[in-house]
Amino acid sequence: MKVANKPPAVACTLNAGGYQWRIQRFTELNREFLLKSLRLERGLKLTYSPQGAAELRDLVSLEQECCPFLHFELQACGTFIELSITVPESAIDSADELLEPFCSG
Repeated sequence: MKVANKPPAVACTLNAGGYQWRIQRFTELNREFLLKSLRLERGLKLTYSPQGAAELRDLVSLEQECCPFLHFELQACGTFIELSITVPESAIDSADELLEPFCSG
């Protein structure tokens, strides 16, 4: 018998303190290294200077653990690094709320 994999729940697993700490880290990262942002229907594209790459990679790794329902993709392009965050189709009505923490700064 084959068991179907259930998609992850659309809920962050961080407690309130952890969530605030994470938003603070994104706010600081965005203030220092964010070059531009583009809001898409189901996602967000954030472009950072390469000097923020290490911090960005660390934060994305942490986000993948606490928000496995979001799809994160990093792409280094020499003069910048781009982070794409995509909300699942099932959560499109909540996309603004789910993506808002990544826009801080």
